[in-house]
Amino acid sequence: METPKTAECANIGKSVVIKGEVSGSEDLYVDGQVEGSLELAGNNLTVGPNGQILGLEFYRCNARSHCMAYIPSGISRGLTHIGIEVHSLDDVGRAWDMVQERGIPIKMTLGRHTMDNLVSFYIRSPSGFEFEYGAGGDLLDDASFIMQKPNKAEVWGHKFMLEGWGSTVKPVVR
Repeated sequence: METPKTAECANIGKSVVIKGEVSGSEDLYVDGQVEGSLELAGNNLTVGPNGQILGLEFYRCNARSHCMAYIPSGISRGLTHIGIEVHSLDDVGRAWDMVQERGIPIKMTLGRHTMDNLVSFYIRSPSGFEFEYGAGGDLLDDASFIMQKPNKAEVWGHKFMLEGWGSTVKPVVR
């Protein structure tokens, strides 16, 4: 893999260890270690031969805060969940009732995220894959949005009901 030129992107060198959130609005090359989360507002991330990203990563496909989450840690890695956003809070409420009536495993209870105001809940499918189902999330404008780490992840709710990751997160074999 060819190392990107530092003039073309931000660079975290192989002797650098960052603990916490890394956010930015330009491409990033990581050859060091990041222990935390990355938010690059739609820009490219290149992980070099010495690079390690340890923490949850969120990926966007539209103006929402994220549509899927991935854990790339040194212990486990895989897709943690995908998000499905529906039209109304009533749709979420009806689905919440249905999930409970049918005994579908609930990963996290109904709640509201601090970062984007989405009201959602998380379920684990029969195959072990996890989904976030919600409505009312804020639209983010890439030109003006600045990622900030809130004091807490939830305004209310989102209590964990199941331990561990779903079936799509696997232990790393060394």
